[in-house]
Amino acid sequence: MTALNEGWFTEIFQDHGTAFSLQVKKKVHEEQTPFQKLEIYETETFGNLMVLDGCVMLTSRDNFLYHEMMTHPALFTHKDPRKVVIIGGGDCGTLKEVLKHPGVEEAWQVEIDERVTRVSEKYFPELCESNGDPRANFFFGDGIQWIRDIEPIARFDHHRQHRSGRSGRRPVRPGFLSRCHAGAARRRFDRAAKRVSAAAHRHHHQVDPRGHAQGRI
Repeated sequence: MTALNEGWFTEIFQDHGTAFSLQVKKKVHEEQTPFQKLEIYETETFGNLMVLDGCVMLTSRDNFLYHEMMTHPALFTHKDPRKVVIIGGGDCGTLKEVLKHPGVEEAWQVEIDERVTRVSEKYFPELCESNGDPRANFFFGDGIQWIRDIEPIARFDHHRQHRSGRSGRRPVRPGFLSRCHAGAARRRFDRAAKRVSAAAHRHHHQVDPRGHAQGRI
């Protein structure tokens, strides 16, 4: 449930009695993609705001909290991360952080909705500044099917998934590391806790309280 009243965008979590609001100047973009409603707002204090199907995705000001935590703890944990796949994360902020690691030789961005990436290139150019890196590869389509089809998944050292879901059991190389974002625990705690618990159970992950699970397979 969302509301836009008197210059404020508000995402309401009625069942939990909470809401998240940002004061906005204007809406600068709106479209219905083949997958979701995509909106961009210019805010008073947080730069640009991306909203998908009424849910806050990121802002210019605070996206680093999400992208850096999705990337660096895992890549610094792995002894030699060279090949990385990102499922989701079409705004490309995580890809940018991955490519800050000089040892990474190949990074794949797998995003179902190409319009998220193209709109991000316009309204969040700072997140897309590494899209032209020769190590960056893009595939726009279903991430679960992509994982099933690639031959072999074992060539990847690290997998990060921006939305929880079953990616399918595939053979992986020793030391393969997976990291999943299960949702914002402060606003969707019950759902995030269930997703993290399920991921940890399936893959023997270590769980941290911010809604992330990571571990070796």
